[in-house]
Amino acid sequence: MEKNDTNAALRAHSRLAILQLIQQSGTISRAELARRLELSRSTVSENIAPLLQCGVLQEVGTANAQRVGGRRPVLLQLHGAYCFFIAAELGLEQPIFALSDLNGCQLYRQVLTVRDSAPYAERLQQSIAAISTLLRLGNVPPGHLAMIALSSPGAFSGLDEQFLLNPEFENWDVRRLIDDLEHQFQTHVLWVNDINAATVGEYYQGAGQRVSNLLFMGCGMGIGMGMILEGNLYTGSRGSAGEIARVRVGRLNTPLRTQVEIPSLMDRIRMEAPPATRAAFRTPMERWDFQQVVQLWRNGDAFLHTLVEDIGRALGEILITALSLLNCERVVFGGDYLVFESQLLPLLNQAVQREAFDPVEVVSSSLRQEAGLYGLISMAVEQQLQQIAMER
Repeated sequence: MEKNDTNAALRAHSRLAILQLIQQSGTISRAELARRLELSRSTVSENIAPLLQCGVLQEVGTANAQRVGGRRPVLLQLHGAYCFFIAAELGLEQPIFALSDLNGCQLYRQVLTVRDSAPYAERLQQSIAAISTLLRLGNVPPGHLAMIALSSPGAFSGLDEQFLLNPEFENWDVRRLIDDLEHQFQTHVLWVNDINAATVGEYYQGAGQRVSNLLFMGCGMGIGMGMILEGNLYTGSRGSAGEIARVRVGRLNTPLRTQVEIPSLMDRIRMEAPPATRAAFRTPMERWDFQQVVQLWRNGDAFLHTLVEDIGRALGEILITALSLLNCERVVFGGDYLVFESQLLPLLNQAVQREAFDPVEVVSSSLRQEAGLYGLISMAVEQQLQQIAMER
């Protein structure tokens, strides 16, 4: 690497560290930046000058002087309106679209109702309408939409560059959606699977804060794990780390997804439910749904409690294996099955305490169904800060 390239790389590294610390702190002075990053004040000032000039940063008042009679330090802050992001969780029933600024603040939301049988064209038009509405509500100037970040259940296969979506989400046709939204809004579209998005959300703003190695397990319509290792999201060499649905566990030696996911749970209920449970549904079998199951479980149905216990045992087995491999500091449990947390959390913690080599606590997601949205926004902001650091 030539000297000029080396200097440029060092400047970009310093600038990114400065931007990240300002973003984490909210407001901070130049002196505090220099102290915490162990940089000279001149280096901090040289890097901040172009960021102020282009409008990424703004000065927002002063802090108390550190000594009597001293000058009050000027505080710096990211300029939220410098650019904006759209984050979209393509959930099964009601996809959520949100507008965020560069500070990561959610400004407006749109919640869609999408028919189960809706074809791709209808879903695309609803998405375009939702994003356009958010941009209008936020008064986002043309060219200031920096990124659209999407999440959905599924995986990306780096081997053949294909999106492998759960059957319930195939009508979204993610590859086409990315291309069409990029063309419509003239901006980059990022796709992240829902588990990784939730993992990042919990790490930055939820139950995974203040740990460097975090394991997130989400279960419901799908099953998967997300990993933060040494402070970074780990997705593997081809992007499919944590795809545990096909791992065989238990005495039946069957894929995990066939033992724990909602479709498998519903199939087992329809095949095995005793007369008392069948009568409690009070609707024909073809109309039974997961929400009814949750309500009957809350009412104390013994058969459903047995099924949830079976799910807990299967999840506990795979969790013990993952902890043995990764030795993480904390496990966060999330997804649709948070509704069963009062039964599942004790089962998972008992399994970990009993079998794991180095047991840790399993806790519930604190962001609940919001975890993925927070994660998408955090990832979008981080990518934008990296780009700004390299360009300025």
